[in-house]
Amino acid sequence: MNRKFAPTVLVFLFLLVIGIVSARAEWSRDGVTVCGATGTQGYSQIVSDDAGGAILTWSDSRNQSDTDIYAQRIDAAGDASWTADGVAICSGPGDQQFPSIISDGSGGAIIVWADSRNATSTWDIWAQRVDGEGNPLWAVNGLDVCTSLDEQSYPMAVSDGSGGAIIVWQDHRNGVDYDIYAQRIDHDGVKQWDDAGVAVCAVALDQLYPFSIADGFGGIIVIWRDIRGGVDLDIYGQRLDSSGRLLWATDGAAVCTATGEQNHPRMVSDGVGGAIVTWQDYRNGGSPDIYAQRMDSSGQGHWGSNGWAICINPKIQEDPAITSDGVYGAIIAWSDKRNADADIYAQRVDIWGNILWTFDGIAVDTAEGPEYNVSIAPDGDEGAVLSWAMYPMGGFTNIYAQRIDGSGNPVWGSSAMPLTLAPNNQYNNAITCIIPDGDDGFIGHWVDHRKVTDIDIYAQRVGPHGHWGNAEPVVSSIGDVPGDQGGWVNLSWDASRLDWGTEHLITRYTLWRALSPTSSTTDLLKNSVAAGNAPAMLDDIRVITDPSTTPDDPSQTVVWLQQIGSDSWYWELVASVDAYQREHYAKVVETAFDSTSVSPQYHYFQVLAHTSDPSVFWESAVDSCRSVDNLAPAIPSKLAGQATEPSGLLLTWSDNTETDLASYRVYRGMDDNFVPGPSNLLATVGDNLFLDAAWTAGSGYVYKVSARDIHENESGFATLAPDEATAVEDLPTVHCNALYPNVPNPFNPRTMLAFEVAEGGPVSLRVYDTAGRVVRTLVDEVASAGRHEIVWDGRNEQGSLAASGAYFVQLKTTGFTQSQKVLLSK
Repeated sequence: MNRKFAPTVLVFLFLLVIGIVSARAEWSRDGVTVCGATGTQGYSQIVSDDAGGAILTWSDSRNQSDTDIYAQRIDAAGDASWTADGVAICSGPGDQQFPSIISDGSGGAIIVWADSRNATSTWDIWAQRVDGEGNPLWAVNGLDVCTSLDEQSYPMAVSDGSGGAIIVWQDHRNGVDYDIYAQRIDHDGVKQWDDAGVAVCAVALDQLYPFSIADGFGGIIVIWRDIRGGVDLDIYGQRLDSSGRLLWATDGAAVCTATGEQNHPRMVSDGVGGAIVTWQDYRNGGSPDIYAQRMDSSGQGHWGSNGWAICINPKIQEDPAITSDGVYGAIIAWSDKRNADADIYAQRVDIWGNILWTFDGIAVDTAEGPEYNVSIAPDGDEGAVLSWAMYPMGGFTNIYAQRIDGSGNPVWGSSAMPLTLAPNNQYNNAITCIIPDGDDGFIGHWVDHRKVTDIDIYAQRVGPHGHWGNAEPVVSSIGDVPGDQGGWVNLSWDASRLDWGTEHLITRYTLWRALSPTSSTTDLLKNSVAAGNAPAMLDDIRVITDPSTTPDDPSQTVVWLQQIGSDSWYWELVASVDAYQREHYAKVVETAFDSTSVSPQYHYFQVLAHTSDPSVFWESAVDSCRSVDNLAPAIPSKLAGQATEPSGLLLTWSDNTETDLASYRVYRGMDDNFVPGPSNLLATVGDNLFLDAAWTAGSGYVYKVSARDIHENESGFATLAPDEATAVEDLPTVHCNALYPNVPNPFNPRTMLAFEVAEGGPVSLRVYDTAGRVVRTLVDEVASAGRHEIVWDGRNEQGSLAASGAYFVQLKTTGFTQSQKVLLSK
């Protein structure tokens, strides 16, 4: 899905052990069930689980007598990870409602809620932390955050950046009006500020419905609806540091105090310690408009005394939502009735308050039927993803989504994408209907009436290209090709669901193998990139930086350069397979080397699914395997034993012809049935002879000889029985092919070289340097069977003394070649 690997994921490439297992995604067309218990589940909230999934919480009436708080984790594949229908966060006496949830930074979450368990007050604020496995970590049914007299309600939590939470709420402890209070709790649930909380604003008359964000420095910024003027609602805000100290004006800084009512405020960080605030504004009389203000880190407004207009169309604009554009500005969306039915509109504004799109906003969706409860999330690329509820004429309310880019253009086609088309009505929570999943996609959630008898919680994932669920192929297995000489593996994968499903969007698959970080090709590419040539340009390698440019039938090596931070990763294209609307595919692909116990490295592969649009493709997770040579060498032939004087037995056999031969193994036992193994291994030799000096006539030794290749495959065994050894007195004249050690070695400047040939014929004996160049030809003639000796005087073909150093002497005769190292030392 055109996703990028995080650096922590890429570390696996050459360190990971074999056996990465990928599961087929479980997302479905109309969403997955988060909770389907009896009763009503509502007011759901969502946060990322930092692993491609999400943790959701909600109020739950399954116990009928009161409402409780439950939670569930949906993983990246769409599977519910915790107890079916969720784990109980609080099932104590009284009602628990209005949960708010944040990540704890460790794969779990902190959940806060309003709680009526105590008779001394109407509502209190309680909290619980749950780990990534669904285990509550604090006291049963949670810890109290604030249990002051009268009512504390509508809590909202934000992360304190240290594994804890800062919680704000509206508070009626004075018995007269509502104020705003806050408390910080650490990751163990211990209160960090005054036990009853810190008064954010306690001015006369009501302050209601606080909304907060992290300020990026361990504190928070809070905004609320404020009626201190005694006429209508205004917007005020305050900033608190990590110790609970108020940083703006006492009782808050005015965000907007224009005439008429200001309502439904929402806020996002400006990235520099301040905030961009938007709201629904009645200053122009009649229908509400959308306004916004930027408050800097010291609480000063920068967009006029009461904010700037985002949309002032004469019709109704209401319920704004806001998200960051990633470059210090914001994207604001709202429900807009300029076309009779409510539609979804949006506008982008930079940090200076400049309107970047069409005056009064761009239409995100104008389908027939009212659209409302818009939620918005950043797309990570200066755009946003919006989700909302739509009631089409004559139908049911469903949940829709659309992605817009940084210029306000729709990304997912001209029509919005339905997250669900299930029967009956589905409703969303406008605060957090949809969130990024951390893997280039998004997860939305809603309350669902499809069962009619009660209300449940559902969720859906949508990918970066506007397709529900997961669309990437899944590597199902990679295995060595049995019975081959090595160098190949079977790569099998489950097709993208967009191949075999109803959409048929996949046109082909490309298969990629990671280059070893020590390969010569990798070195060339890295050197080229370091020299400023990115992508690298090499004569026989075509380097691409985007798989969307992958050729169908490459005529040269194609390498995908994947840049992650300052690191470069290289993937070589090894195959391209056309899509045929099948669920499963397989391809035999070549490896760069074979694995052995001495060199146990793995190969790493991934599969990409491509569409007719080159920019739209999906990547599988990476999987690994080994390639090995499964074919053992032939059994050595013509094994013979010849007694030597004064004692010993010289074993000889014919050379094997395999090109990957590594050595021969000689085993010794006392009967024909002994099993060769480490305990009776006599020697491992590189030549086709071995002298057992311990042998004597009558010893009864039985010998078995095998051949072993470089991939550790061992042949069967040639056997020499005791009565097959030739005694000294019976020795015929038998010769073998052999090059014997030179004497002396090292030498200066002369050394004697001895060799033996089994049969008369052409023989050559040459000296080579370490670069493989001939230094001197000592013998190049037809020689008789038997032993021969010759002296090398250390001179080259031109008669000059050769330089000091190592040289190789090579004997070649019919069907036989042997080399050995000699050292000339001056």
